[in-house]
Amino acid sequence: MNENNHTSKERFDCEALVSELNIDHGHYKTAEKPYGTDVTLSDNIQQSVDQMMQQWQHGGYFTNDSVEWINFYPGEHFNDSHVTKVAEQLNVTPKNVWVSAIRPGKCVPYHWT
Repeated sequence: MNENNHTSKERFDCEALVSELNIDHGHYKTAEKPYGTDVTLSDNIQQSVDQMMQQWQHGGYFTNDSVEWINFYPGEHFNDSHVTKVAEQLNVTPKNVWVSAIRPGKCVPYHWT
């Protein structure tokens, strides 16, 4: 198949999206507060989160400061047009969108989200 057949839609420019992100303005998340305080979870989701948190505790992630990530959200930290473009290319409807960054020396343990 000719590679040009795959370019009928405009390619997603990941570098353009990343260039809009400012590491100092994202939402910082930690093992103790993976969802911050601004999110209300349904009972069944909260149960899954509680299980995940127990696994993290058992794994020792609460005894040091190595767990940290930064979430960036469309419309707040980067242009919504990036989400629209990807959704159109994949023929999907976005439900919950963010971009995460992990700084050198930090980690994010396995989790279901």
